[in-house]
Amino acid sequence: MLTIPPVFCSEDLGPDLLDNLQHASCKYCTYAYTHAFDDLFLVAERRNAIESFLAGELPSTEMAANLRQWLLRRWSSTRSLGNGRMNAVALALGNIRKAVADVPANASIENVDRSLLMEMTRIFKHLDDCLGVGPTIASKLLAPLRPALFPMWDNPIAAAYGFALNSAGYRQYLNITRDIAIRARQLWKQPTSLEAYLKPSERQWIAPLAKVIDEWNWIRITRKHAFDVTGR
Repeated sequence: MLTIPPVFCSEDLGPDLLDNLQHASCKYCTYAYTHAFDDLFLVAERRNAIESFLAGELPSTEMAANLRQWLLRRWSSTRSLGNGRMNAVALALGNIRKAVADVPANASIENVDRSLLMEMTRIFKHLDDCLGVGPTIASKLLAPLRPALFPMWDNPIAAAYGFALNSAGYRQYLNITRDIAIRARQLWKQPTSLEAYLKPSERQWIAPLAKVIDEWNWIRITRKHAFDVTGR
């Protein structure tokens, strides 16, 4: 049973949820710098680097440098991460690599159980504890490794939900994201893929539901964009 936080009004999780998720994802894709995440899966070199890292073939130092260049720099998330601090990030990535890789590749946020949520929180804390990282960057570092499991967030989203900016708050965010994903699945009555329905026409890959929910939160909370489903 989903406990609705104060950030929601009663209509937010009603029948319009799927249209609002789709609308948010379309709006999100109009911001050019957001394409940095999509490129991690569209550009073969970047996609292969993630797969090689999870397979234990790419050193964590190289993976950390890659994510800094390909993702964090594009989002101006590197101001607090000088070269010295990236060493700690690389170490943390190395420490969590096996735990992330051991999660089944087909796992998604709506079907994780309590033990996996606890493990995801522990994984998150490894990165969040690194000097200069913090909870926003920690989520950005994890999302490329398992985009169907680790949603990104930021300070405005955490504040709107009333969640602390730490691993305990992120666990609450994982819980609510899971509940929203379950609700979306309940609303989808078609035999076709929900993710394919939510995909913007200009997007070249099908983002998992956790990523679309992240975009929905970012558009409606961080960017304060109002939905007008009937006016589209």
